[in-house]
Amino acid sequence: MKRRGSGVLLHITSLPSSYGIGDLGPGAYRFTDFLVEAQQSHWQVLPLNPTSLAHGNSPYDSYSAFAGNPLVISPDLLVQEGFLKRDELEERPSFPKGSVEYKVVTQHKVRLLAKAHERSRSRLAADNEYGKFCHDNAEWLEDHSLFMALKAHFRGAVWRDWPIDLRDRKSEAIGGWKRRCQEQVETVVGSKAVLQQQERPCHWRPAHLCELRQRRCLGTPGDFQAQR
Repeated sequence: MKRRGSGVLLHITSLPSSYGIGDLGPGAYRFTDFLVEAQQSHWQVLPLNPTSLAHGNSPYDSYSAFAGNPLVISPDLLVQEGFLKRDELEERPSFPKGSVEYKVVTQHKVRLLAKAHERSRSRLAADNEYGKFCHDNAEWLEDHSLFMALKAHFRGAVWRDWPIDLRDRKSEAIGGWKRRCQEQVETVVGSKAVLQQQERPCHWRPAHLCELRQRRCLGTPGDFQAQR
């Protein structure tokens, strides 16, 4: 007979944070502590897919069913991992406390992730776990990363309004735009790898949220996506 349990439904983005949106950093750890103290056994977090302003920032209307949302990457953990410096977190917009200003948050997180990627590029290229992540997710990762890089390049224009050869996925056009947007594509790939690093057990960091959940017997039922 299965043991009954109770829990809380709370999306990661609703956690308190100094960066305008809840993330997988200290706020998530504190909430896990709270659940343990309240004798809760489940945390339903809902989907963590990428969101967009064009679609109302809903995780149920996403550009990808496989990719994770880079907005929930924790800047504090990026500092701990050596991807950012602490003083790079000091200059940030004045975020509202009771809601998420997605446009401002997205611009800020994009800048931080670009800095993190620039500093960690050589480190990631030589890391076996990063290589394994790219290999294991090859079916969707490259196409998704190119799509997001192109989406940014064309300032959010829908794909059907892109240059015709690119819109129709002509191989020559795809190859040319891959080379043209290589740095932006690599930044997207790097952000997906870092997100997985902060979400689930791996060898890059000895303790993080998923490990803490497992040690304290907390489940994450429902829409939680443990694989990216």
